[in-house]
Amino acid sequence: MKISAGSLRIAGSILLIIAGILAFFWHYWLLPLRRVNDPTWLAEHTAVAHWIEIQKQIHRTGIDHDSSIAIGRYGDKRWMEWVVKTLKPDLEPESCGEGQMHLPDAPFKITNQRLPDGASWAAWWATNKHKSQIEWIRDGFRQQGVELQQPLSNNNTVDLLKLIATTKQGHLEYNGKRWLRDSGFEPREFDLASLANDEKEVVSKGVLTFQHWLNEHRHDPGRLSIETDSRDDGQLEPESPTKSSLPSNRPLDLCIVGLAATGVMLLLRGLVRPPSSPISP
Repeated sequence: MKISAGSLRIAGSILLIIAGILAFFWHYWLLPLRRVNDPTWLAEHTAVAHWIEIQKQIHRTGIDHDSSIAIGRYGDKRWMEWVVKTLKPDLEPESCGEGQMHLPDAPFKITNQRLPDGASWAAWWATNKHKSQIEWIRDGFRQQGVELQQPLSNNNTVDLLKLIATTKQGHLEYNGKRWLRDSGFEPREFDLASLANDEKEVVSKGVLTFQHWLNEHRHDPGRLSIETDSRDDGQLEPESPTKSSLPSNRPLDLCIVGLAATGVMLLLRGLVRPPSSPISP
């Protein structure tokens, strides 16, 4: 069987193209999705780094169950705009599935308010898009009778701790916790002895609940710049220094390397022969 130098070059080029396409999708396009689902990578990286990869994943391959939850926890004003434009008008909250996973729930935590469906959020956005996220969250507490000052007054702190201890609404509890965290509240320094006896039990429960949460989420993304009300740019946060690891699939990586090596070999064999000279294997 005779194979011309031109055929070798064509075959080598095709193999290199295939290897390049596989490498692009596996080591770039799908890399964020692979990282956020790799326990080793997650253990070696911060929550900020995790959120960065989730954002890349959403923009490249779309939302899934975990990323739709993360949007609610860490999303800012720009993410809120994206959610409003993405939500189906008739899709109700807590509708896990229908292609949008928990995305209908995300606005609750981003804004600290609750509305029934995507159409309601679109109308809300038209009225409130000029406000900052801090204003949205403050409005949500105002609707519960809690008027937050900056810096927080002692009464504000007590009100938020009571809310954390008693509310059944997850968005109010979450935003109460991160407002306290991002205001610099340290539960170990809080003087419970100064409270009235009828308040101590519920406030103590709030302090313990907050302390447990703070131990795990002190350095989470989605932080609120409460003093300036200006953190609404929606940019990716810089990744903290961490160990670096690359999730891999050894059989696929070997296949890519093999295809590339074979393609290079065929190209070289085709190039060292005159184009009109057939060769035999």
